[in-house]
Amino acid sequence: MLHSKLTIIDGLYFTTGSANHVDISFHSDPLNGHTEINFGISGKNAVNHVLKQTLPFLLGSQWKPEIMDLPFTGIVELLKVTAKRNRELVETDRAIITRIVEMDLKWALNRRNQVIKTFNLWKGNE
Repeated sequence: MLHSKLTIIDGLYFTTGSANHVDISFHSDPLNGHTEINFGISGKNAVNHVLKQTLPFLLGSQWKPEIMDLPFTGIVELLKVTAKRNRELVETDRAIITRIVEMDLKWALNRRNQVIKTFNLWKGNE
């Protein structure tokens, strides 16, 4: 299972991958099996292009092309609201319709079975 993160900074920088934003993730450690990888781009046009490709996947049936007409802060707010709503749905064992969930390590570990079930549902829809 790939546990990835997506970071967008000011609509100008985009990175996604397995690396956490802490020192240990930015150094290869083959002895301990800790190797991370990220993909990154910069520039407003490039980031907008990647968002146009990424948002339909993340938002599923909630995607509408006019979302790209929102200011960048509006897109971020939509993603935050969607992720929070999906966290609440996972907590109550209800199905979610997008591929974005607000979580932290403690929350995910306490709801391990629910999180795995959610990810398996996503895998089945690919």
